[in-house]
Order: sequence, then structure tokens, then C-alpha cells
Amino acid sequence: MVLDAWPHGASLKRRSSNIPRGPGRGRTSSFTRPVLLMPGGRRIVLAKYFLATESPDAVEFGNGKMLADNFRFCGPVIGPLTKHEFMVNVKGIEFGDIFPDASARYHDFRVDMFEPNKVWYTSRATGQNTGRGKPGSDTELLAGEPTGLTFVSAPEANSIRFTEDGLVDQFTVGYVMDRSIGNTGGLGGFFGPLYAIGKNFPFEEAKPWRPSLGYQIYVRVGAFFNRLRCKLEGRPEEDGIYMPTGTGELGLK
Repeated sequence: MVLDAWPHGASLKRRSSNIPRGPGRGRTSSFTRPVLLMPGGRRIVLAKYFLATESPDAVEFGNGKMLADNFRFCGPVIGPLTKHEFMVNVKGIEFGDIFPDASARYHDFRVDMFEPNKVWYTSRATGQNTGRGKPGSDTELLAGEPTGLTFVSAPEANSIRFTEDGLVDQFTVGYVMDRSIGNTGGLGGFFGPLYAIGKNFPFEEAKPWRPSLGYQIYVRVGAFFNRLRCKLEGRPEEDGIYMPTGTGELGLK
């Protein structure tokens, strides 16, 4: 059994459902889609149990009993990781050692209305770098001496998808919803807190987003031709396309 707390007799089988094609069309289309017969609230409870026992934020790391054999973990720039890779990776960096008071501040748990075997939730993590990794560990090598600095993450979208048997076959984390919030440079996952305390990695994926050279050229060339068109048509000149601001220039606090 996946969980001792799993509701007795709860089913995760599929069923057919008639879904309207669209407003005002007066027709329906029959098709089969995955629908969890277990009430949505229990799906959310199961998701919270998974977070407490198998996720990087687990109170006590589990043994992978909730992970399906075809499990995949994915972040914006990490993964997909297999079940084995995830189990190895999840214990690689002891986040709680360097941020002892860290809180993920999970909220807004909800069931996906289009993919009802998936639970979405939001996080807005915060924590202060007052601890250090165990001597000789990867965590100590990465973070070094405590800085005393506090990180405040941007809101991040995360999801947990279940199989019909109640196992997790997909886990996604770290997708930033608003890069203008917090002091983590709009970076999700572990990269954000490291950036906030000045210990981010040197590669581009661990730095705040900024428009690439190709993107800048596209914007400038587009603006030139828009202004030329306006001039030829006798209208006030407008760029019509504008250079985006890099996250590092947003003045985040």
C-alpha cells in the first residue's frame, strides 16, 4: 500500500465524461480523460503527505515508496530526473543546514481542472543564511561561511501528478510566476536563495534573466522598421516594440 493514510476503498480509475465543445455551440464531445474518483480534498492531502515525506522539503526523507517506476522530476533548468536520479539528488544539498529557519510557505493547493490527477500549489519561500553545511560536505563547499542574509523568493508554481494507484509519476518545482517579486533575481528553486546571499553559480541559468544579444537585435530592428513605416504613412513615429528589462535591472527588494 502506498500510504497507511490512504482512504479505504478510494479509487483512481478512469471514467468517460461528456464535455461541452464550447459556449453557445450546443454540442458535446464524448471522450475519455483521467478523472480521480477520490474527492479533490483528499488528493490535496495526499500531495501534502508527499511533500512532507519524499520532497526536497521533507521533514524526514522517505524511501521512495510514493514514487512510480516512471517517475520524473523537472524544474526550469533541471531534469527531467528519473526516480533513481531524484533519490540521489534530493539528499545532495542540505538546504536546511544553511537556512535553518527556511519556510517554503506553501499555499493555494488546487486540483487541475483539465488534468484532475494533478495538484498544483504555490510557494513563496523565505529564510536566513545563519547555518553552514557539515564539514567536508557538498553543502559546505557550496555555501561556505554563513552570511546572515535573508532570501525572499518570488512566487513559484509547482505540481504533483498521481497515477491511478496513487503513486507520483511527475513532480515539478521552481517555475517563477512573477520575477519582479523578492530578492532572488527571479530565479526559481535552489538557484534563487543562492543568488540572494551572493553565492550563485557562475553559469547563465543561475543568473537573473536578461535579453540575449539576438533578442536585443530583434527588438531594435523591429523598432526601426516600425518607425520607418509610421514615417512613410505620415503618422507619429512609434517603436511599436520595446526592449524588455532584465530581472537584474528591476531594482528588486
